[in-house]
Amino acid sequence: MRARRLEDRIRELCAQAVSAQDSELDEIFSALQLALREHTEKIRKLAAAKLTAWRPRGVELTGAAQTWRPECAICKKAIALENSKVSEDGQPIHEECYVAKIIQACATAIVGNVQPSGNQ
Repeated sequence: MRARRLEDRIRELCAQAVSAQDSELDEIFSALQLALREHTEKIRKLAAAKLTAWRPRGVELTGAAQTWRPECAICKKAIALENSKVSEDGQPIHEECYVAKIIQACATAIVGNVQPSGNQ
């Protein structure tokens, strides 16, 4: 008997795997893998629907602009959603840009704390 909801089916398959004999595991794991792929696809579609419905403030999305991607708050270049990170103040950023910014801030702080050796 199949579970009514996908999540229930995944739970049932996990429970079956825990109590199954070794000879039954291949069949259960195959069904579980299929159910997990189905769940992943369902979540991807849900996320895509949410992202396409979301409109950034002040940006009109029509025609070709519907492929809008967030812009890095540091370098101002587009960021692919799968590669985006978020700064401490919630701005989209490239990881590399953020690391470079932190390194620069640390170097500036170190240089600012060094006293000139000739003025003692």
